[in-house]
Amino acid sequence: MANGSTSVYADVNTTGCSFTATPVYTTSLTGTNNHYLLTGTSSLYGATSYGFRIYVNYPAGVTPTQATSWGWNINWVALGT
Repeated sequence: MANGSTSVYADVNTTGCSFTATPVYTTSLTGTNNHYLLTGTSSLYGATSYGFRIYVNYPAGVTPTQATSWGWNINWVALGT
């Protein structure tokens, strides 16, 4: 997980699924604190058969350490071949 000023991002690796084409990904985000204020939890970037990037924005600013301590976790499912 890396960060910007008010956002963090994660690269999600899906190579273990062995997709032969880019699947349809659906995401959500869970946590123990402050995740109700996030935007971007379903906006994916650069989706391919082997993964995607997701940025989440927290208005007050966030670091990867904070995101981890707040238990933020990206959940995803994919439909593809």
